[in-house]
Amino acid sequence: MLSKVRVLIVDDSAVVRGLVCKSLQQDESIEVAGTAMHGEAALAWLKINQVDVIVLDVEMPVMDGLETLRNIQRDYPRVKVIMASSLTSSGAKITMQALSMGAAECICQAGRKKCCRSNENCHQGIDSFGQRSRRTLS
Repeated sequence: MLSKVRVLIVDDSAVVRGLVCKSLQQDESIEVAGTAMHGEAALAWLKINQVDVIVLDVEMPVMDGLETLRNIQRDYPRVKVIMASSLTSSGAKITMQALSMGAAECICQAGRKKCCRSNENCHQGIDSFGQRSRRTLS
């Protein structure tokens, strides 16, 4: 039996962390090993835990996704990072920067900004996010 892909989810929104976790757990080959609310918390978590993949939000307080990505690439170069962003065209520069820094994939968190208005939109966006993440992990 193959071991599961261990994933850390890093996002400042508890709702998004929960939805991404739920989406990824639908795949039996993926284990959500942990969650963190910002980059600094993720780096502290990584000091005592191992993962194969990190789903990392771009915009967070304390330490943003790009700064966290720099630290991960330096300290944990074997870990794949999937950057997740609710940014649209304004985030294209950040997306290109993240990819040039070594991110394995950049995925739009479609529906995230609509969570308060429509759970259906949010779930559709997170489901799409989960499907693309699972493809990147395999």
